[in-house]
Amino acid sequence: YNAPQKIVFSELSFYVTNIKLYTSKNEVVDLSEYPQLFTPENNWEINIPKVPMGTYTKIEFGYGVPENINTQNGKDAIIATDYPYNSPLNPATNMYWNWANGYIFSKFEGKIDADGNGSFNDSQDLMFSYHPGNDALYRTVSLSGNIDITNEDNNTLTLGLDMLQLISSLDFISQPFAHPVAPTGVEFEVCENLVNQWQSATSIK
Repeated sequence: YNAPQKIVFSELSFYVTNIKLYTSKNEVVDLSEYPQLFTPENNWEINIPKVPMGTYTKIEFGYGVPENINTQNGKDAIIATDYPYNSPLNPATNMYWNWANGYIFSKFEGKIDADGNGSFNDSQDLMFSYHPGNDALYRTVSLSGNIDITNEDNNTLTLGLDMLQLISSLDFISQPFAHPVAPTGVEFEVCENLVNQWQSATSIK
């Protein structure tokens, strides 16, 4: 990323939830029972079991954790530690704000080559950290395309994520940190501008 500073990511993780597939007749296959967490550790790949075979024309999903389960005030919420240890929603993923009783929807962390000399280890270089994570920052994405499921147990759908588009609103120097809990203030505005790019940055490959 070179506009105007170079950056390097140390963390890029995000939730994808409320996944739904649509047929040409607008019939819906609801896969929302399978929340997913994309991380470097799983190579940003997920597995969803038993997707019904068929041809679909649209996929819809949310970036983040939906309001009904995001915080302890959600109508379907359970205590986060009650999720199985291997669940994407267990706090062991390090994507849960214990002090705020809510989830971090995505993590964008790294360093900025603030002096532009090609090194990220100088005293002038800065850390950046953006953690969108309240109900107002949840975003639903809808993508149209031909999606053929020919085998319930072994199909691959590849989605593209244009990182330049996604981070195009960020000013890494003037506002390198934003962890908003309340839907107000500068940190919220920074993350709001960031999550508003999810739709245009995501595509079916």
